[in-house]
Amino acid sequence: MSEPFTRSYSTYYDLRHREKDYEAESRFVVDLINRHVHRSGTAPLRVLDAARDTGYHIVELRKQGLDVSVTEPPNAATPEPLKSGHCR
Repeated sequence: MSEPFTRSYSTYYDLRHREKDYEAESRFVVDLINRHVHRSGTAPLRVLDAARDTGYHIVELRKQGLDVSVTEPPNAATPEPLKSGHCR
């Protein structure tokens, strides 16, 4: 994997974006989904995060009731929120 996507990169990304409002961004995504996706039944909507980044959006999307699956290259570093149990 190229240097921009190694653990050291994710550490700097986290530092740079520590003030980022992941909850508000995730709420915006959920609002868009609710506006444009017809849902039937009460089962959680399943979505795929194909570039999980730091994992914080996954945490927030799951808090808002989405069933989020994640895909990454096999050698990608696991973000802290996923390692620390903030995500299932």
